[in-house]
Amino acid sequence: MLISMQYTNDVQISDPDDHLALPLSMSKWLYRLSWLSASTCCLAVYMQLFDLAIVPAAVLFTSIKYWRCPDYSWRRYVDIVTVQFAIYYQIIRAAPGMYLLHFTAY
Repeated sequence: MLISMQYTNDVQISDPDDHLALPLSMSKWLYRLSWLSASTCCLAVYMQLFDLAIVPAAVLFTSIKYWRCPDYSWRRYVDIVTVQFAIYYQIIRAAPGMYLLHFTAY
């Protein structure tokens, strides 16, 4: 992506996306994809697995909050830690599942 530069009174003003982890044109797609966690949350509530609904709801909240303006702030690290916790929790929660034998490598 080309960086656009503006010149005002012979002073160079850099691109407003400089402080962001990704340009807003790219992060909008990740922002939209973050809403997929809502479907997981709704399905868990529908199936009355409320402990499994809290985790994607937390991922939804932190991801939406971060990807609307993806800068290098505390919101980035909270989102990363929340997603890692969600992965670990879902793996631990799924381990004693009834379909475990179907996915076990022999």
